[in-house]
Amino acid sequence: MAAMALAFFAGILTVAAPCSLPVLPALLGVSLGQRDKARPAFITMGFVVSFTAAAVFFSVTTQIAGIDQTALRTAAAVLLAAFGALMLWPHPFEWFGCGLAHASCLATAS
Repeated sequence: MAAMALAFFAGILTVAAPCSLPVLPALLGVSLGQRDKARPAFITMGFVVSFTAAAVFFSVTTQIAGIDQTALRTAAAVLLAAFGALMLWPHPFEWFGCGLAHASCLATAS
């Protein structure tokens, strides 16, 4: 029972995640002008439920597949760093994007 309460509390804290925090003021600001006073609470609950469901789904999926969490975390960090570096230097990013789409756009990118 304590684990369930802790999991619920962790889901509530998910709303304050850095990826969703910038979106909340706009959503809640629009909601405050509405007649329905419960709308901001429902938006917040929607964030909590969707982020919690996604986290549980991916956690269960990786456990069933037998993927090591540390290896997955390391691979995600490497990919994030690589795409961040590609965003800093536009030419390699364009080359990489064109390579994924098709080779003919290389002529238009340079």
